[in-house]
Amino acid sequence: YEQLFEGSGGAPTLLLPATAALLPLISEEAAGGTLLVHLFGRCLTAIILEGSRVRSWRSVELNSLAAEEMAREASLEAARVALSARDHLHIEVTRVLVSERPLGTATLAAELSFTLSCEAIRLEAPAGVARSLSQAEQSSFESFGSPFAGLVSN
Repeated sequence: YEQLFEGSGGAPTLLLPATAALLPLISEEAAGGTLLVHLFGRCLTAIILEGSRVRSWRSVELNSLAAEEMAREASLEAARVALSARDHLHIEVTRVLVSERPLGTATLAAELSFTLSCEAIRLEAPAGVARSLSQAEQSSFESFGSPFAGLVSN
């Protein structure tokens, strides 16, 4: 992250993680806790939400390169976060949401569902968000999906 601050001349700077852009897309209706799993490249961020409140945020770099191995490693890390939330925060995860960049296959969602014994649902952009975008912005929207939609809808 230090490279991002070079050239700022010491001026106050805010660095917003891409996962934060997903938060406006999550409804607060779920009873219990929500686990958001965001996989981007080899980086994984897992967030525990209770309603609209972020209760836990963990980001790690995964070691695996193959998609299947990465999905397995990501699901094990997500399980650690869910168990920690249950044991330390007394929050039982009742909903699992998944976002991948670039858009992946169903492998991660299936692996999370199996590991956590809870259906993992792909976090989708609200219908119609892309309609208000220019052609160039729509291309970015299709490439980056939900994080871009969260920024647009916020």
